[in-house]
Amino acid sequence: MAAHNNADWYAMMATTHDVPFQRDHTAIELLGDPPPYHGHMVTLDPTKVETLTSRVAAYRATPGFAIKDSFANLDLAPLGLSVAFAAQWFWADHFDPDTPDGWQQITQPAALLDWEDAWKAGGSPSHQRQFPDRLLRRDDIAFWGRIGGAGWTAGAVLNMSADAIGLSNVFGTAALPDIAQIAARSGKPIVGYAQGDHLGDVRQAGFTLTGPLQVWCRT
Repeated sequence: MAAHNNADWYAMMATTHDVPFQRDHTAIELLGDPPPYHGHMVTLDPTKVETLTSRVAAYRATPGFAIKDSFANLDLAPLGLSVAFAAQWFWADHFDPDTPDGWQQITQPAALLDWEDAWKAGGSPSHQRQFPDRLLRRDDIAFWGRIGGAGWTAGAVLNMSADAIGLSNVFGTAALPDIAQIAARSGKPIVGYAQGDHLGDVRQAGFTLTGPLQVWCRT
């Protein structure tokens, strides 16, 4: 469920950044330069190891090629790739729906630009616009932020799939429990992935870790 929600995100971001893509039951592939912080492929079927390995081999000449191995079951080292990072998918369906104090949905371009600046302040090195204004016209994505005296003090992005709502790009102190309540208003299970120190935050917030993933890349 989480992997397919992530593929929906990739399709949305590819469309927004005018990057062609193809998607089938095995993977989604971006056929041009990916947006910032995105790879060229996300796997969707853990049983298609040979097929996926063959498809990755076709990218031998692609500089900076990266793939999200959604089930951490591929060995792509023989193809010249190395693991950039490992993470865990998470899931929950039991939060009480609410909108905590200070939180609001971003609906205007100026607010989205300020929100993205606050998000980048958390450690994003990219100067390219990640979230263009056109995303505000889509029904399958929502930007939320917590407003404070100095602007946006926390935030997150929700992306909607048929069977789940994805939670990503979380920033700010104690943001995760609040945004989980906001996401719960959809009535759908909440999915996403986290790594490193954030795994403790995810578990403490009440999510269940459901399986590993890893990102391979060509440096």
